[in-house]
Amino acid sequence: MDNVVCGRLPITHKLVFWFVVMLKCPQDSNNVKNQEDVARLTLASVRGFSEEWKEMVKNCDIDSLYISRLRYRAPWNVLSGKFRRGTVTVAGDSMHLMGPFLGQGCSAALEDGVVLARCLWKKLGQDGVNNVSSLKQMEEAIDEYVRERRGRLVGLSTQTFLTGRLIEASSPVMKLLFVVLLMILFRDQIGHTRYDCGRL
Repeated sequence: MDNVVCGRLPITHKLVFWFVVMLKCPQDSNNVKNQEDVARLTLASVRGFSEEWKEMVKNCDIDSLYISRLRYRAPWNVLSGKFRRGTVTVAGDSMHLMGPFLGQGCSAALEDGVVLARCLWKKLGQDGVNNVSSLKQMEEAIDEYVRERRGRLVGLSTQTFLTGRLIEASSPVMKLLFVVLLMILFRDQIGHTRYDCGRL
C-alpha cells in the first residue's frame, strides 16, 4: 500500500507486536482523541492489506494502541550535538531518537547505560561523588561516554536515516540513490546487530 509501512514481530503464539507507519498522515489524524479513534485510523490505513492484517488490527487490545509523530535525530545532529552540560548527560531516545527501521533503538539505549556506568566507574570507582574534584572526574567520565557512543550512534543514525528515506522516496531515481548509498556505506546490512558494547 502506498504511504504505509508496517511490520510485526511474534512475541508468543497468541501475542504479536505490530506497528503501522503512515508516511503521509491523513487529515483526520489531527482529530484523534481516544483509543477508538486510533484503532479506526489504523484500520483505515491497512484497508488495502491482507485480511490477516485487518483482522489483527480489528482484534487488538485497543488500550495498547497509541499514535505519535515519527521523528528521529539526523546523523549530522548526532555527529555535532552536545550531549553533556556540566554533570548532566542524555541517553536513549534523548540522545539518538531513530526510526524503527533497524530495530536498534532500545538496544542502543541499553548500550548507553552499560557504557555510561563503565565510564563513571573507571573515573569515580567506589569513592563516588564526595568532593569538588569528583565533579570534574564525573564530567570527564561523561565526556568519555559521549566520545565512545558517538561513533556507534552516527552509524546507526545514518543507516536508519537512509533506510527511512528509501521507504519514503517515490521517485525510482531517488530509491536507487538510497539503495546505492546503503550498499556503499553498509555492505553488511545486519552488521549493527553484532555490535558488542563491552562489559560493565
